[in-house]
Amino acid sequence: MIFSPKKRFGRQADAADVSSEQAPVIDPQETNPARFTHGDIRRHVFVMASTGAIGLMAVFAVDLLNFYYISHLHDPNLTAAIGFAGSISYIQIALSIGMTIGLGATIGRLLGAGRLVRARYYASCFIAFMFCISAALGVVTLIFAYDLLAALGARGEVLRQATTYLRITSFGLPLVCLGMAQSALLRTTGDARRSMQVSLIGAVVSALLDLILIFGFNLALVGAAISTIISRFAVVTAAYLSLRRHRILTWPRMEFFSASLKEVGAVALPAVATNIATPFGGFLLHMPWRVLVRKPYPAKPPLTGSSRSPSPLSLP
Repeated sequence: MIFSPKKRFGRQADAADVSSEQAPVIDPQETNPARFTHGDIRRHVFVMASTGAIGLMAVFAVDLLNFYYISHLHDPNLTAAIGFAGSISYIQIALSIGMTIGLGATIGRLLGAGRLVRARYYASCFIAFMFCISAALGVVTLIFAYDLLAALGARGEVLRQATTYLRITSFGLPLVCLGMAQSALLRTTGDARRSMQVSLIGAVVSALLDLILIFGFNLALVGAAISTIISRFAVVTAAYLSLRRHRILTWPRMEFFSASLKEVGAVALPAVATNIATPFGGFLLHMPWRVLVRKPYPAKPPLTGSSRSPSPLSLP
């Protein structure tokens, strides 16, 4: 079957494929066949649902472990700070989950239809898009961290510590997206066990590094933030190594970007809106009260005149 990238990528082009000159046909031995087109449906549902639930809980377990260890420092300011920062982090993670749902649903359908070439390019192009979006969101969070946390009601030392933590973890937001996306691709190939394992690796790494950095090196919130980034990187690395055997990823090509965004985005956009509604709604609940009572935001900490030089990451 011949497919020209100049043609439409919609439903009318479902029977199309990529020409041999632009994208050589993939050897069936290079990619595992679709596993959900045969076998017991009940077993498929149980395995995918159970492993997916465990993997998703492992993503949030990283933040939960940080909160648990920080609470053992018996400093209310640090405990409150990580709680405020978590409110913003949940919005970021919800966005990543929504895009991951669209990616997994679309690529799984293409693999089930036997269209391996298109699945490969769509997956690669949309992951590149996810990386750009998450990086942009991380930069926005890095710039406006102080104002966002102040809008939530953080004050004084709590605000300073929460800003430091949120700004450090914002660097790792693209890693969250990449890890979730690769885990979703593992699930689309039917490799539910490895998909769950790569998520659990992040939780294990975070648990070990938290003990070392928070208590061993006495880095407190900074140590928790560093361990979070390292754990995310461990997930991305483990997921990539697991995906190599399935050969589902390749270098993205520009002519497939618009098609992948259209098809994957049709599923991802509603999923993002659904996942982001609850954490974003919780954030907005704090805004009207501040406007109604006309309570000003706290002044930003001075750059000079303090006996203790603040960290550059803690200043807006």
